[in-house]
Amino acid sequence: MFDFIYYEAKVAVLMAVFYICYRLLLEKQTLHRLNRMVLLGTATLSFVLPFCVLHFSETVIVDKTLSGIAQAPSSVLFSLDSSLMSADTLSLPWLTGIVVLSGIIAKLFHTVWEILYLRKMIGKAEKTKLEDGIKMAVVHKDVSPFSWFNTIVLSRTDYARQSTILIAHERAHIKLLHSYDMLWVELIIALQWFNPVAWMLRKDIKTIHEYEADQAVLQKGFNRREYLAVLIESASRMRVCQLTNALNNSTIKKRVLMMGHQKTPNHLWMKALYIVPIIVLSLTASAETEIKYKVREMPGHVEERNLSIPGHTLKKSATGKNTHQDKETTSKNISKTNGPYLDQIPEYPGGFEAFNAFLESNAKNPPQARENTGKRKVTIKFTIEKDGRASHITVLESEDPSLSAEVVRVVQLAKRWKPALKNGKPVPVQFVTSVVFTPD
Repeated sequence: MFDFIYYEAKVAVLMAVFYICYRLLLEKQTLHRLNRMVLLGTATLSFVLPFCVLHFSETVIVDKTLSGIAQAPSSVLFSLDSSLMSADTLSLPWLTGIVVLSGIIAKLFHTVWEILYLRKMIGKAEKTKLEDGIKMAVVHKDVSPFSWFNTIVLSRTDYARQSTILIAHERAHIKLLHSYDMLWVELIIALQWFNPVAWMLRKDIKTIHEYEADQAVLQKGFNRREYLAVLIESASRMRVCQLTNALNNSTIKKRVLMMGHQKTPNHLWMKALYIVPIIVLSLTASAETEIKYKVREMPGHVEERNLSIPGHTLKKSATGKNTHQDKETTSKNISKTNGPYLDQIPEYPGGFEAFNAFLESNAKNPPQARENTGKRKVTIKFTIEKDGRASHITVLESEDPSLSAEVVRVVQLAKRWKPALKNGKPVPVQFVTSVVFTPD
């Protein structure tokens, strides 16, 4: 659930950044088709970019004596954290996720209801077919004229007047496929109902639709003054629903100003290239670098590192490579452990050697601890959550508070783990390990 909330938050931020740049650079231009494509395209990109993660690889060679610490050859213990499992169902991410999902479902139901309402209204209306194949539905309600896919909906009053201007206006909406835009925008709003930008996006898309329709009508040679009079008269009537591009008073002033606006030079389409740096920044921010640590042992130095799970021991050589005997021990121990404990133990990216190397390369002897010439051990316990985060870091044993703080700091910097699995599902587990600081 945490990943879902994190994804929704990233989408909201991207939508806001794209939208603010649109308002600053493109909103007042007469390149209506471009503006429409930019708004819909960037909103869609906001949902796609969080999935686009660039992966880089880097190998770091770490000397055994680097930073003056060594990983203790003592045990590493995993235990199932049942208290966190029970509390997790009531955690803030879960509650937030439930609220967000409830809003999404509610909005989708509302959109489906509006579609069914329109279908019912058009189904009961008197229909005629125009020469270009577009249908005209006449309803008894005094509604503002609107179009829905291939159908123009008029009140009986408007139909009796046979206003060619109104029909030309609604025909333009149909030819420009505006109903498809509205369905897409409603889906965006459903997925981001908590985001004000999504609702502002719908308003701007509708305004652009009207700009395009106005432009199409005036290009056919209709008188602007007469056209505006028809718009103002029709806009005062009842609107059916938000899915349609019905005439309304809220955009009349903007449309009048846009009709008199000087045409934007075509070369200014290049302003839309603001999208490129935002995409690059997004990809850069989400890029992941996989650091492969290679521990370089001192000449003639041989050491064994032990991984202990209750009742079993897994041995690895100092080079991190399993011998034939090691591989047999690994298979045997994991098989025994899987039954009463976990299906799969947590795994750090690159393995335990990578985690040890990360500690060795990042932990430093604090200045206040350098006067001590002996070895000092810090034993810590932390929880590896369902999403791989290290949390609830606790110092179990330490001879120096400054060393404790340093180990906690480094563990907080580590990458997310691959979580433990029990019955095929991620579960939180506790991890206990020790770090030994040696004199610089």
